[in-house]
Amino acid sequence: MPNGYLVTVGDASLDVNDTIDATQVFFTIGATIGTGGWNWSGIWAGNGSFYSNINDTGTFYEGTDGNVYFIPDTWFTTSGSAYVTSAPAFSLSILVDGTSGADVIDASYSDGDGDQVDAGDGSGPSGHEDTISAGDGNDSVEAGLEDDIVYGGGGSDTLEGGSGNDTLYGDTDDVSPGGAPGNDSILGGSGNDVIFGEGGADSIRGDGAADEIDGGEGNDTIAGDAGADTIRGGLGNDSIDGNDGNDLIGADQASDSSTLDWGTLDENGSFAITGASETMNVTITTTTNGAGQTANVQSQGSPAADGLWVSSLSDPVTTTMTFDSLIENANFEIYDIDQNTGSWDDLLTIVAIDQDGNQVPVVFSDLDGLHSVSGDDLNADGNANTGVETTGADDSVTVDIAGPFVQLIFTFDNGESASNSGLFGVGNMTLDFTVDYDAEPGNDAINGGAGNDTIFAGNGDDSISGGIGSDSLDGQAGNDFFNVGEGDTAIGGDGDDYFQIVELSETPGAGANIFIQGDEGDETTGDTLNLGTLGDRNEIVYSNTDDAAGGLSGTLTLEDGTLLTFENIEKIICFTPGTMIDTPFGQRAVETLKAGDLVTTLDAGAQPIAWTGSRTIPCTPATTPIQFEMGSIDGLSAPLKVSPQHKMLVSHFSCDLLFGQNDVFCTAQHMLNDRVKRVAQKTVTYVHIMLDTHQVITANGVETESFHAGPEGLMALSDASKADLFSAFPALKSDPYAHGKSAYTCLKFHETKLLVEEIAMADAWRMSQQSAA
Repeated sequence: MPNGYLVTVGDASLDVNDTIDATQVFFTIGATIGTGGWNWSGIWAGNGSFYSNINDTGTFYEGTDGNVYFIPDTWFTTSGSAYVTSAPAFSLSILVDGTSGADVIDASYSDGDGDQVDAGDGSGPSGHEDTISAGDGNDSVEAGLEDDIVYGGGGSDTLEGGSGNDTLYGDTDDVSPGGAPGNDSILGGSGNDVIFGEGGADSIRGDGAADEIDGGEGNDTIAGDAGADTIRGGLGNDSIDGNDGNDLIGADQASDSSTLDWGTLDENGSFAITGASETMNVTITTTTNGAGQTANVQSQGSPAADGLWVSSLSDPVTTTMTFDSLIENANFEIYDIDQNTGSWDDLLTIVAIDQDGNQVPVVFSDLDGLHSVSGDDLNADGNANTGVETTGADDSVTVDIAGPFVQLIFTFDNGESASNSGLFGVGNMTLDFTVDYDAEPGNDAINGGAGNDTIFAGNGDDSISGGIGSDSLDGQAGNDFFNVGEGDTAIGGDGDDYFQIVELSETPGAGANIFIQGDEGDETTGDTLNLGTLGDRNEIVYSNTDDAAGGLSGTLTLEDGTLLTFENIEKIICFTPGTMIDTPFGQRAVETLKAGDLVTTLDAGAQPIAWTGSRTIPCTPATTPIQFEMGSIDGLSAPLKVSPQHKMLVSHFSCDLLFGQNDVFCTAQHMLNDRVKRVAQKTVTYVHIMLDTHQVITANGVETESFHAGPEGLMALSDASKADLFSAFPALKSDPYAHGKSAYTCLKFHETKLLVEEIAMADAWRMSQQSAA
């Protein structure tokens, strides 16, 4: 049984840049694929030393387990990393192929080669680990048992992983030239799945366990479900719900690896480093510590891999490489620290700096011939004793930096005379880097669900709710809205952010405190903190009240005992009571909602707001608000003020007895009693939320109507609000009934009074029966 290296075949075909595991494994040869090559960096089995970027030839084989293996001709490694540099044409024989049409691929489907799902001819211990390529068309795929790989291909596909740890690709291929990417529906199923939505407006559900989900481009709808999921929305306006588990949402970093190609460099310059799928930039600067001294930075073709070369006269020169992404696992070689012989020493100091400004360890190896090594310093002796005088594997110093770091600083003190320039070279540099995932704007709606979630919203005007649990919320750039509960930490980032304190029925106390940071970048009106009914603004203990010094900062103990700490807030508002509207991502203060935001409706689920408006008017007998006090309606979470003509939904068996309907509307001014009262005040502001059709929404925990743009509703608007509404709905200007009929029948005054009396008698009878029991 030979030993070789497992190849990860990325798309069911053997290709250049496919990853090869650099640790040897035993396998049984099923068939010889052909010759090719690999590049590896790691520990050579021959002497236990580390080498980087070694190219070698070898042979690829298909194992009896269905996997692909590589056996090199010369170099065998014990650990490290490797990838394919050349390969013969090959596709996995266990591939289940679809056609260009709309296929239904499940256990009953057989492709042109007779391959089937879960037929026992796949890889894995039971032969049920299948690779499925659906091809073009609007396909439906059920992968079934064990750990499968599914490629949806072009079209709007429905992919279901089934049991096992599956990898599902929605794919971005167009159905036809010029067509749009497919809008895929993907269900991971049980197991720890990896899901890529890629192009299109995808609907993705992880379903079970700890899933990794990447929505890719498009306006995706993503649900993680149970388990500690990692979810990236990608580009577009995404809706993300982590559901249960300690989720990482937004996951604002992607990893990649690269070997630096220096290109042509000036003394000060920058260039891009591109890995297999991501790109980051590096900027190089040089400074000298002597008047009239010069420092030259250039690329040079020796050693064989292009390198960075720095030369100077007698005074020290500092060359700084600044990366715009986090760097890890850097490996490179230093050449020619001391170019000439003589009685002087050259000194090179290498320092790596992390994103917090701290030094990280730098490790040297292959040190023969150096005059001295101390910490980050290399000291080369010019008396022909240096082992780094010429290029080559035996005449270089290897440098390893695990990181992470964002900056490399080379300080070169040339020991030559003022007339002789000294130099050093950097070559064969490999590194891993991370880049921002959500660099493009997208107005995302994110709900962490239950569990201790970490959310990075990325750029754009996002709506963020951590849900139950101690969550970490980062809005990043944009004008973001936050629902913040016990135990949460919320950072607004750049933009005008709005923080709403909400009660999520969590247990307050130690570890359940709230921290909010507004930040000061790219603000127009500033950040807003809304305490709702949970705190009194007059009880805040301020640590800063100078807006010029960063806005308002302080602490407040909320009504339930939770300690709130906030920084860099420009406005603190306190609605008594506040009107909180249910949305798919938690409650939102009514005044923060805008057209396009989703609200939860009784009969149509989540619906976008079509128009919002507001009007502040003097209170008259016809306009004085009606307040529903606590206990007046079952489910009321806070006192609710509405206009006298506003309609409340009543659901009671008495509705059916009296009017033959399970649910009816009652006008607020017809429901007055000892707990439903007019509130005397000088002025009142009414906020209107209109949907495409009249709907029932939830405000402060009870069901009520959205704005109905009928004749009565239009009369309540100001001229400016009417003009704004007519611009959005031109048909209303000529037809006041264009918005459609009322969602439910509205009772008249005497009918409402009869219903209220009937409900009171029914409830009294029920309570008497309970007492008797």
